[in-house]
Amino acid sequence: METRTIGVMDTTDLGLGPLEACPACGAGGLEAVSDGETVNFWCRACGRCWHLTMGRAVRVDPLSCPGCPHREECLARAGEP
Repeated sequence: METRTIGVMDTTDLGLGPLEACPACGAGGLEAVSDGETVNFWCRACGRCWHLTMGRAVRVDPLSCPGCPHREECLARAGEP
């Protein structure tokens, strides 16, 4: 009987802990914020918020966080890269 390899599991550490620095401005000291289900990381220096998923930091859409105390600042930065 012939056996074939059909895939290899990626065992790379995805770094699913808190962010150490903001992906946009490089500042440290990100603040963990939560809506009760999801934890995001808000940068005090530039006002952007990030979510960790699939080993990547993804910018949070401020419209998805209506109860966050930092929402206004995030909305002000929404159009910036």
